[in-house]
Amino acid sequence: MIVTEQNAVIIYSDLMAFLMMLGMVCLSSRFRGRRSVAARLFLILCVGAMAEALLSMVCYSLHGQTFSWGRPAAWISKTLLEMTMLVLVFHWVMYVDFKLYGSRDRLIRTIAFLTAPLGLCALLLIVNLFTGIVFTINEDLTYTGTVIYDVLMAVEFLYLLVPLFQTIVYHLKGHRFRFFRIAPVLIPAMTACIVDLTTPYSAAALGISIGLVFLYFSLVSEWRFEDRETGLCNKEYLRYLHEQVLLGRRTFRYAMTFTAGGDPGALVAILKQEAPGNAELIRTAHDSCVLLTENGDRSALELLRLLVEDAAGEYDAAHENGRIDLHVQTYASRKDDVPAALTETLLGKTV
Repeated sequence: MIVTEQNAVIIYSDLMAFLMMLGMVCLSSRFRGRRSVAARLFLILCVGAMAEALLSMVCYSLHGQTFSWGRPAAWISKTLLEMTMLVLVFHWVMYVDFKLYGSRDRLIRTIAFLTAPLGLCALLLIVNLFTGIVFTINEDLTYTGTVIYDVLMAVEFLYLLVPLFQTIVYHLKGHRFRFFRIAPVLIPAMTACIVDLTTPYSAAALGISIGLVFLYFSLVSEWRFEDRETGLCNKEYLRYLHEQVLLGRRTFRYAMTFTAGGDPGALVAILKQEAPGNAELIRTAHDSCVLLTENGDRSALELLRLLVEDAAGEYDAAHENGRIDLHVQTYASRKDDVPAALTETLLGKTV
């Protein structure tokens, strides 16, 4: 088998991508130990990127060959490669959506919205096996794309960018990002797209894999502050926020502590439902949670307290043997307080 220098470069870059994603999959026990939807979606992205790299290696290894079985192998491998890319961008959008909003219901609605365009693209790839309307394979087993292939690439590129608009909208709504950053993922992926469009080389698998490795580093930091039982932040995160306040990077004006004399799981469910999106909600003990806000007023805080108390009261009335027995306490940072006084008080209360 003789491989051109250009194809050899592509194959080596795909091999690097494959090995990086293989390492991520070998660490999958860390993901399986977490039942969150985001962890599972991330693992799917890693497996998908590994499949993308492997299929790309097969495609470019076949270029210029004259095997008797080369032509059907080229058709199948190229079709699977494009299918895998559709699966990747689909799960990428779902992953970002869930990381931002943490809502299974919203994710289901997102799936329904995203499936139609990608399903049409997948159907075209299947039809292409018999008609060549998307791409054709030349005698030397290289590929020639049609206008429909360009449209397919544009759809994949658009889906790659959709999460960027999702994060912009999320930020404009007043929400704060904790650890998730989209730029370290998009920059290498978009760079790979530019390489594909402007040079005869392909770096898609490598760019995506590098982005996922950067994303993994941010996940490791995030897991340090995760309460695995509820998905909320843990007490260690409250200490982290206290350090940020001492450094002048964060400031909090109001805080509320919620303690369940009965069922703590029900309390957490209510707080997830009622807490504002720009507030910090932290589980500090088995039966206690803290909510921190950077701004707002006492009337908004009082409204929140009433909403939570009403929901807890309804739960208690319906569950005589599993009541919440809610206790709420409110704290405010006065103008003459040092910036860290509020978080210091909360740390003292929750030790």
